Amino acid sequence: MATKTREVLQNGTIANDGTGDTLRDAADKINTNFTYVWNRLGGKDSYFTDNLTADSDGNLIFTNGVYNSTFGTSTLSGNRDIDLPNASGTVVLKTTTDVLTNKTLTTPVISTVHDSNGNTVLNLDGVSSSANYVNITNGDSSTAPVIKIDGDSADVDLHIQAKNNGYIKFQSPVVLNTQTITTNGAASTTIVTTFCNKSSALALTLANGSNLGDQKTFVNINTGNATITPATFASGTSITVAQGHAVSLVWHTTGWVAVGISSGITLTP
Repeated sequence: MATKTREVLQNGTIANDGTGDTLRDAADKINTNFTYVWNRLGGKDSYFTDNLTADSDGNLIFTNGVYNSTFGTSTLSGNRDIDLPNASGTVVLKTTTDVLTNKTLTTPVISTVHDSNGNTVLNLDGVSSSANYVNITNGDSSTAPVIKIDGDSADVDLHIQAKNNGYIKFQSPVVLNTQTITTNGAASTTIVTTFCNKSSALALTLANGSNLGDQKTFVNINTGNATITPATFASGTSITVAQGHAVSLVWHTTGWVAVGISSGITLTP
């Protein structure tokens, strides 16, 4: 930005000593100084007299003749730097309703999200001692998005709750996690479905459930009978599943309870 040197009026050492500016030179300097100031404030009489003023507190007041905009500094308690972006646009205020585009919010505090009609879409209720939270990860062309629990605790449930007598309805098929076992051993209590795949007899154990209503399903897809011995079995001591058959177990305080018994299922008392 070009700078302008202030034209200083020379008034001599003492009155009328002949070293000061002539009246004409003094007038030229006054005009030069005022012209520069005038141009810096817009270059038109109306800009200076009607559009911009300053009050006794150092506030700048812009007006269109009807309404005023005041830029104040009276509340400052220290030096403040405000950087304007190298772009044209509209300044957004914290209490105005605005549409923001291409903004990155790193740690926003949000309680309610509205749709374009002002209706609530999402309400975020927090707890004061929060230690766990929902983590949502998107996916690329070969992976699915993931909704999971993160936080400080080792084992945390994820609760999905309908309102009052409402139901949770899935609009697409639901696939539960699975495992395939080919050798004798322990079946997982955290994997819902176990495929038994051994051409000879397969012996499996099953630990107690952790929560009332835990479910476990065994499906035998090979020729060897699969015998499952739960640690606590309310329906007997063990259960044998023949090829092409399946049995489901539900955990109760009395132990695992067998459901879906068919001709290919044998309970050992």
